[in-house]
Amino acid sequence: MIDQKDRNGTLRRTFMKAAAATGVVVGAGTAVAAQGDALSTDIKTIVDISGEPTAENLAVDPDGSVYFSITAGEVRRITATQTQETGLSLDNAELVGELPGDTLGVEVVPDGTAYAAVQSGEETGVWRVPRDAAGAESDDGGETDGEDEADATVATSSHDEFGEILVDSEGMTLYMFDEDEQDAEESACYDDCEENWPPLTTEEEPAAGDDISAELTTFEREDGETQVAANGWPLYYFAQDEEAGDANGQGIGDVWWVLDEAGEPARETDDEAANGDEAEDDEAEEDEEAEVDDDAEDAETDDDELDETADAELFAILGIEDEVVPNGIAYDRVRDRFLVTESFGGVVYEVPLDADDPENAASVWFEDDRLSTEMFGVNGLTITPDDDVFLAVTDDEIDGEAAGRILRVPVEDDGSAGEGETFVEGPEVHGADGLAYHPLDGDLYVAAILQSSVIRVSDDGESEPVATADDGLVFCSDVAFGTVPGQCNDLFICNFAPEQPEESAILRWSP
Repeated sequence: MIDQKDRNGTLRRTFMKAAAATGVVVGAGTAVAAQGDALSTDIKTIVDISGEPTAENLAVDPDGSVYFSITAGEVRRITATQTQETGLSLDNAELVGELPGDTLGVEVVPDGTAYAAVQSGEETGVWRVPRDAAGAESDDGGETDGEDEADATVATSSHDEFGEILVDSEGMTLYMFDEDEQDAEESACYDDCEENWPPLTTEEEPAAGDDISAELTTFEREDGETQVAANGWPLYYFAQDEEAGDANGQGIGDVWWVLDEAGEPARETDDEAANGDEAEDDEAEEDEEAEVDDDAEDAETDDDELDETADAELFAILGIEDEVVPNGIAYDRVRDRFLVTESFGGVVYEVPLDADDPENAASVWFEDDRLSTEMFGVNGLTITPDDDVFLAVTDDEIDGEAAGRILRVPVEDDGSAGEGETFVEGPEVHGADGLAYHPLDGDLYVAAILQSSVIRVSDDGESEPVATADDGLVFCSDVAFGTVPGQCNDLFICNFAPEQPEESAILRWSP
């Protein structure tokens, strides 16, 4: 692994130079000029990085997992359930892959493959890390009870953690959704929700396995499909479960739960109440087992990291010179491609996802003088549901003042870039870096790295700070909204904090 002290430091030096040139003092609790008092935001620390190397950018998977890049060549992941926790350390985040240089932007596609923008000499470009590169365990947590269950629409399976749970005829775990109303014979899960949580449907009367006491019923969905319900709860799969025994959807957003043989949700709070004193009696034994597991994991760490490094692969070359800095990366799901910003060149590249020739995969999608500045140009970007691309220009000078700029570029029907317009520019968005679009209110949220602030920009271009250094933000470099029910209004924030590495963290806030 590359030590942060040995990396070429182009990104870090440039940002610090920009901060010094404008009088910005970056640090925990630093008052930001013209921001006023703290805004009393309730920002939670999910992952405390606390040290070098620091976190740089983040992205949210359709399943609610948060991926984040570590500057000195790592991509890590926390699950949707972990995003609702606090006080995690870097050791609690799964190491998805190791990369050969400065790892900047990160993005993840629906199948769980992670992509990262990497600055590494002749290997500078977009790198790909398949989801299984981290040695992710697809633990077969149980077996379907009885050979005759294979013919049942809904059967039971013995799961190591959750006991007897409902599964389909292939042993795939089934879930219920708290947003559904029991016995209502309708589903609250469509569109993006349905993509992540496909319903269990049937063309015949549902058959129950021998051990099931829950009544199975059906109802018609809006698309005409017939969905199966158990004990009045519509049943769903989780798209990230890969094989029988997987129960990766349990507890996501605190609204998705496995069910027992009676069709009762196995909520964590219910489990704690049911286990009572028994859970306390087992706690010491579980702690001992966890320590043994931790020791075994520590012993395998070096080998695992070597495997992960080998599995990462260069996907698209963007440059071979040190000053080439690919930074922001966003997945265009409509056209199955990436858009990637190159900070010093003032250009946005297009990289088709089906590219198989790294030498020639990337082409210029958008180039404009407003993207290139003397200090640090285009960095963050986001694609809205309306097919607009917002681009953040971090540091420029307008009328003698340090300023930032955000451009809006429409995507034409053929996928090309339309004429870009300046959406907002000026001192109020100085340091604009990571961008996140809130589809519910239509506002744009900006990680203003040189102000240690998050700024909200309305559709008419009006801006206001909504969180500042007084709220614990330190050189915040990226923002992203959650993707699953129970998480959609969570804004995840990356504290880059290169000069105060003890403050580097992944944060959560609900605007």
